[in-house]
Amino acid sequence: MKRYLATLPLRNVLLLAAAASLTTVSPVFLIGGGVGVAIDTGQQFGVATVAVLVLIRAYRQSREVSPERRFVSKWVAISSALAAVAVSVWALPFARDIWTVVGDALVAVTVGAVMVCLARVIVGSTPRSVWLRIALDTTILLSASGTIVWVIWHGLAPTAYLNPGDLSNAVAGTLALAGPLAATLALLDRGVPVRLSGPFGILTGLVFGGISMVGFQLASQPQSGSAFMPIVTPTDYAFSAGLLLCAYGAASWKAIPSGAAQSERASQILADVLPPVAAAICVAILVLWPSDTSDAEVLKVGTGIVAVLTLGRQMLLTRNERRAIVSQRQSLARLERELRVREAVLRSLSRLEVAETAEETAAHICREALAIDGIDTSVLTGFMPNRAAVLLGATHMKEIPRGLTGVFPEERARELHDRAGTGPWIENRRPDSVAGRGGVFGPEITCVVNAPLTWKDDVLGVISLGSYGLPSESVLVERLSTAREFGVVAGALLGPMLVARARLEEIQARVVAIIENHEYQPVFQPIVELASGRTVGYEALTRFADGRRPDLWFADAAMAGLGVQLEVATMNAAQEEAEFLPSNAYLSLNVSPALATAFLPLVSTLESSTRDTVLEITEQVPVESYTKLRAALDQLRGHVRVAVDDAGAGFAGLRHILEIRPQIVKLDIALVRGVNADPARRALISSMVAFAAETDCALVAEGVETEEELATLRGLGVGYCQGYLFGRPAPIEQVLRLLGSEAAHPVRHDGSKDERAVA
Repeated sequence: MKRYLATLPLRNVLLLAAAASLTTVSPVFLIGGGVGVAIDTGQQFGVATVAVLVLIRAYRQSREVSPERRFVSKWVAISSALAAVAVSVWALPFARDIWTVVGDALVAVTVGAVMVCLARVIVGSTPRSVWLRIALDTTILLSASGTIVWVIWHGLAPTAYLNPGDLSNAVAGTLALAGPLAATLALLDRGVPVRLSGPFGILTGLVFGGISMVGFQLASQPQSGSAFMPIVTPTDYAFSAGLLLCAYGAASWKAIPSGAAQSERASQILADVLPPVAAAICVAILVLWPSDTSDAEVLKVGTGIVAVLTLGRQMLLTRNERRAIVSQRQSLARLERELRVREAVLRSLSRLEVAETAEETAAHICREALAIDGIDTSVLTGFMPNRAAVLLGATHMKEIPRGLTGVFPEERARELHDRAGTGPWIENRRPDSVAGRGGVFGPEITCVVNAPLTWKDDVLGVISLGSYGLPSESVLVERLSTAREFGVVAGALLGPMLVARARLEEIQARVVAIIENHEYQPVFQPIVELASGRTVGYEALTRFADGRRPDLWFADAAMAGLGVQLEVATMNAAQEEAEFLPSNAYLSLNVSPALATAFLPLVSTLESSTRDTVLEITEQVPVESYTKLRAALDQLRGHVRVAVDDAGAGFAGLRHILEIRPQIVKLDIALVRGVNADPARRALISSMVAFAAETDCALVAEGVETEEELATLRGLGVGYCQGYLFGRPAPIEQVLRLLGSEAAHPVRHDGSKDERAVA
């Protein structure tokens, strides 16, 4: 049985209690007298006990469900226990008048405790802006209810006498009638849906309790000089029903706003109608009540209080309505201003475009930002890889940083870089804080909004928009939005250029370090004459300390404007170490068209050389002007020979050879690789052999790696070869060791090898 009751739904428990109470009360009306009163008191005590047990169970179950339900269940359980005590006091057979007063006082405390509990929960979750209106509504309803209860209690029983028990009953009845109405207004204002469970169940129970108290007081009021005789009335059952409804409401507490339009309309209707109706009822009673009675003074006071409060409430509503109208107008004006600002910003952003340089683009962005209303100066700052900050563009500056580069002081640069990583921010600048910070704004600029320039999730700089005055909060929000939008667009426009510039500066710094620290080493690869098997020359190549491909370093250096310097440095190193090579072998140096056209750096590099030198002009780099290149090479032909490197794989093809008129043509490895198995390659090389014979130039095949390729090239008439078959590019030490072992491992004149050492 105990387990069954533990799992029985709370609703069923309360329904059983209600049925039992109704079954008990029904015959009481027929019995009457002391026996009926005793039975009636017993059923009320039983209902109060059931309510307490149900609420204890709900309190335990709501431990992890809802703290609010737990709080309400606890206080309604305490109130139900007080009601049970009050019922017990009423049943005492001795000193009845005194204990009746005590019981009535306990009932008043019970109702008050429930109302305080509800007030704490409801007011605690109600916006402060409506607290005053709720307080006025509650006071109006309490005053009106007190006046009406006085009329019902004393006016309809003029011979009744006043005692403390009657007064406590009146107070309890007033609270139980007015309190639920005020709480209903507050709950509807929050949007809590109306249903018998939850807070509205408790409020309905309080109304039933109030009806019971007023009805009991009227029914049991003794006539003047007669003895007190308690009787049983139907309102006694309202007391039990009220207890059960309060218990059910607390056990099923749920005061979550629904957001339904019906709840909002109901709240508005009740808030507009209920207090004025209460005041109108009081006025009507006062008008209809005989003025010569003692109750007339009480009615006048109560009605006057209700009227004054209602007038104050109406003035409050009028003021709130007027404020709402003013706020609406201000909101519309602010919206119109925001729309104008948005339109101006979009117009300015639509005119932004990429210029030739980052500085020109930044200046254009700053000019467009200055066209926005309220912006008096604008500055664009860019961040360098070393976290330095440089001035990219500015308009209406009063203080320009020193130095040609426009570099900010280290402290200011670090501050900008750190703040930009957190998003937009506002600087309210005081005149005494401007000096010494290295800023670009004068002391008259009192407010600056800043936004980061971002591109591909990287912060590249900051856009700063300044104004002469301190704007309002709403204007500052607009400025922040404007700065953020300009930052996004400026980042998209400047991002590629700033990233490319940063990459270029990084490459420049790295190339300079390579040159200054000699982070490279020359290597030499032999060039062999097939007819004699003799090494007739060495091509000087470069290997870098980081292991990166040489062509990539030379391409990066050329892009950074340091290509000539890197070539000269590596060429000098190659010539210094080439002094240890055999004197009858020529040295072949790779020269870009840019270095050849520059001429003077190349001449200064070659003037100290006493070795036969060949300059290899590569086809891998496009030639801007063949006229200048040919003119420069013609001045050198008496001192060096000219070769075309990578023939057949570059930009100009045969035109390159025809324009330069070289003494040596080097076939690219792409033509040589697999020539023994490719008729098309053999036909092309055969035509190049004929061309070389006709123009009196030597033909060198690069990239020879197999005996089959060598045999095919020999058969086609190629005179010279170079490749891994004859030796890999090696430092001078390895080349010299190889030269020392050639007597023991000679190369036959037919081109085959005995046991040739390969470095």
